[in-house]
Amino acid sequence: MSINKTYNPSEIEPKWNKLWLDKKYGTPSESRKDRDKYVIVIPPPNVTDILHVGHALNNLIQDVLIRRKRMMGFDTLWLPGTDHAGIATQNMIEKELLKEGKTREELGRKKFVELLWKWKEEKGDTIINQLIEIGCSCDWTRTRFTLDESMSKTVRKVFIKLYNEGLIYKGKYIINWCPRCGTAISDDEVIHHEQQGKLWYIKYPFADNPLDGVIVATTRPETMLGDTAVAVNPGDERFKHLIGKKLRLPLVVENRSGLTFKDECISVSPEIPIISSYKVDPKFGTGAVKVTPAHDQNDYWIGKTQNLSLVIIMDKSCLMNENAGRYKNLDRFKARKAIVNDLETQGLLVKIEPHELSIGQCYRCDTFIEPYLSTQWFVHMKPLAEAAIQIVRRGKITILPKRWEGVYFNWMNNLRDWCISRQLWWGHQIPVWYGPEKKEFVANNYEEALESARKYYLRNDVELRQDPDVLDTWFSSWLWPFATMGWPDITDDMKQYYPTDVLVTASEIIFFWVARMIMSSEHFCGELPFKNVYIHGTVRDAKGRKMSKSLGNGIDPLDVVELYGRDALRYTLISQAAAGQDLFVEMKSFEVGRNFCNKVWNAGRLLFLNLKDDKFHIDEFKDLNPKRLFEKWILSKLYSAIMEVNKALENYRLDDAVRILHKFFWKEFCDWFLEGAKLYFESDRDLRIIALSVFETTLRLIHPVLPYLSEELWHRTADIVENLADEDSIMLASYPNENEFLKYYNADAEESFDKIMELIFSIRNIKSEIGQGTKKTGSALILANSEYNEELIKSQMDIIPFLARIDKIETIKNKQEGKFGLASIRLGQLFVPLENLVDFDKEVIRLKREVAQLEKALDIIKRKTSNSDFLCRAPKNVVENELAKHEKLLKKLSLLKNNWKKINKL
Repeated sequence: MSINKTYNPSEIEPKWNKLWLDKKYGTPSESRKDRDKYVIVIPPPNVTDILHVGHALNNLIQDVLIRRKRMMGFDTLWLPGTDHAGIATQNMIEKELLKEGKTREELGRKKFVELLWKWKEEKGDTIINQLIEIGCSCDWTRTRFTLDESMSKTVRKVFIKLYNEGLIYKGKYIINWCPRCGTAISDDEVIHHEQQGKLWYIKYPFADNPLDGVIVATTRPETMLGDTAVAVNPGDERFKHLIGKKLRLPLVVENRSGLTFKDECISVSPEIPIISSYKVDPKFGTGAVKVTPAHDQNDYWIGKTQNLSLVIIMDKSCLMNENAGRYKNLDRFKARKAIVNDLETQGLLVKIEPHELSIGQCYRCDTFIEPYLSTQWFVHMKPLAEAAIQIVRRGKITILPKRWEGVYFNWMNNLRDWCISRQLWWGHQIPVWYGPEKKEFVANNYEEALESARKYYLRNDVELRQDPDVLDTWFSSWLWPFATMGWPDITDDMKQYYPTDVLVTASEIIFFWVARMIMSSEHFCGELPFKNVYIHGTVRDAKGRKMSKSLGNGIDPLDVVELYGRDALRYTLISQAAAGQDLFVEMKSFEVGRNFCNKVWNAGRLLFLNLKDDKFHIDEFKDLNPKRLFEKWILSKLYSAIMEVNKALENYRLDDAVRILHKFFWKEFCDWFLEGAKLYFESDRDLRIIALSVFETTLRLIHPVLPYLSEELWHRTADIVENLADEDSIMLASYPNENEFLKYYNADAEESFDKIMELIFSIRNIKSEIGQGTKKTGSALILANSEYNEELIKSQMDIIPFLARIDKIETIKNKQEGKFGLASIRLGQLFVPLENLVDFDKEVIRLKREVAQLEKALDIIKRKTSNSDFLCRAPKNVVENELAKHEKLLKKLSLLKNNWKKINKL
């Protein structure tokens, strides 16, 4: 068989991608409909996304799970799709329009949405094509998009149902407003960052005595223009006598335009009351706080309970409005500066202190969020949350790692109503139409709404206007598991593949998405959306920083593919995919995957070249005939590996599965079995069958992690093993089951050969210490500690010298005196004669020279790392590298000195 010396992924991997796609192996087979099912729905990436390592990790975990279950014979479905990503997509297209000097308003809603759809059709499949490129074996024929008509149908059905149940309502509340995106966003879409800010202490004069007053502390002095009260804690003795008194709000216009909590327009005086509220922390600032109900969440609820007025002082661009008086049209932060200056001029600014702040920023554009009084649509969440809490509490859904359940419960027990309206044009337009007197008609379409309106108004000439807002992107995403299956229709997919089995996701969307999916599935379908939630870690760089464009530390998975190959990418990421643990990678990390791929390739090459022109039949693999100890050992080890890998994957311990595979294939199969097999390959067909059988089984075991390499080598194996393949792909071959190999489990063989390996390793180690390395030279004597062990050694007299790289080994009856390398092992006492192996005088000179060189190198590093100037100025990674180098050299020096002592003793 012709096989290249080195594995070249760029030549091999693309052809298998094409085969898998052409044959549609990811699409469920009709012949499996009656089997157990295994279903995953992909967390839909944004349609604007370009593949990054986080996407790669998430989807490769899913691919490992689905490939294994497919090989196990399950009726599998991995359903892919993309999210329309309202804010992100609209922002992107608006930026492109601005380059042409245009705005969406100039274009108009209809043309702007048409432009978005055109972009989606032309470029919206980029992320899907990239997932295909790294081997994701989804059913691409079922690819969904959150704005597909079938999805829109589901969204409308859900909105109408919740509205009719009183769980969707329209109200005026403080929401999180992003002036850059021009829309409300939910609490979960606000990213909070700790930041050093300021605390301004401002004097508010009494209305009846301007020379005296109350000092309040605030982190946002610009919002004072919207104050309608000052609040103190009723238990604060310092202020009890002042409750009910009036203050004169500085800098404000005489009559501000305001609202009552009943939404009535009123004129608001600059004279404001001192009120009491237990929400006030007496230890904050002076204990007296300003109350701005239209621009602060807590103040809103204080205002509501105390029937205060609401004064809005900014427009939706966060420019100051008419209520700001002379500060009108100033940006909020410029207004802050001007207000502070004016307060100082008037002698009302008492002091400024540094203060640690938690600043809310938009998760999409990082703009500072403005708490803003606005009329929006909300979902009442508490009634939906209770069932979802109990589902997880009773173990009906398992969240892995377990610690995330606590986070889930904490969020669910404290969640607020969900603001679902967005002031965008790209998304599901809210299915509400307004008639005269703003009467609402909630319907699937205009015709349905019009029919309801005509009945309500008892006339035909009714004009309706649809609510211009769209629904939050997450409103379609929370329906994803069942909407993608066709709900509310009872489709074949809904009957066959719902509910799903596992959701693989990152921790940051446990609130956005995971919790809401559990709520929606329980409420609308009466079923769980999935049985397990597997939460993986975040991919970080070698310094532990989250990868981002701003830091320039991101790794493009396609760059990894170009440099190392798809399987190297897959192996490296999966090998670090411990549940809930962050991954630390840099480009050279993927050398680990490349090296393992090369090891598998080289093992295959060794086998194929030694098999020469042999031909085999699959029946010969069914009852293997191991004669030698190491043959029995490898088959028993294979059984253990299969059992442990299956157990690890079943429990979502993918990193453990890769570790077990690596240990078995590299350390046991290659380093020991294949090396020993070289001694007998040419003369023993039964051994060749065992070697090829173990190799082929391992290819199937490793396929979910390394699909390309295993496919290539499996096909090459099928060329020489008749009837090996019933299918055209290893994807459809059977996944190894420990029960098939239970007959080969042999604890005695494992223990016996482990002793032989310890003996061989000890001989190699002694030779290495005296500079003989892998040279085939010398001999060994062993004083066995039992008759059984002596017989065991004698039975392995051919393989021990071969693997230990010595001329011979003998058993002896008495201890030896003289120049010997010694080791106490489980088999007994080992003696390696050194007299003819090494020139002791020359070896001492060599060791002295190496020790001197190492001590010199260590001295240079020590002086460098103890230099405070170097430690302060050098980059962290440079310092870490020097310290690591120092540690490595110390270990080497210790080993050399130890060897020197041994030589001197001899």
